[in-house]
Amino acid sequence: SSEEKKELRAARKGHESTMRYNRWLDVCAKARDRAGAERIFVLMAKERILHNPQSGALVIAACAEEGDGERAERWLGRLLGSDLDPGPRSHTAVAMALGEAASASASAATTGADDAGRGAAGGFGDRHGAASPAPPTARGAAPSADRSV
Repeated sequence: SSEEKKELRAARKGHESTMRYNRWLDVCAKARDRAGAERIFVLMAKERILHNPQSGALVIAACAEEGDGERAERWLGRLLGSDLDPGPRSHTAVAMALGEAASASASAATTGADDAGRGAAGGFGDRHGAASPAPPTARGAAPSADRSV
């Protein structure tokens, strides 16, 4: 009937709009443009474009790619709270971003402690060209000279 055709056209148009916005979200995620992805996601709601799980996953990916694990985690919670599960890849992306942030934080704390012991002229070479010791690895030892390991 003509009513069914109208409904199908409306559904197809809505799907096409969602997919167009999702392509924009994908560009933002690949460019590590978290702010752009968030603006597009909000714009979708303002323009009454339906979000789908991929829409949410792309916003989370943009946050994770930018290295903002806490923000990615907040988006995941928000999406799950609205019954829009972005899927297992998003859960993994959040976990990895949080892990990388924790690792970077621990590394910065270790490096800061080492720098404090070297004084103002420390580092990887002071202004007179004298080399300082190599930075510690995650285990606290200098890297091995044996590259076969």
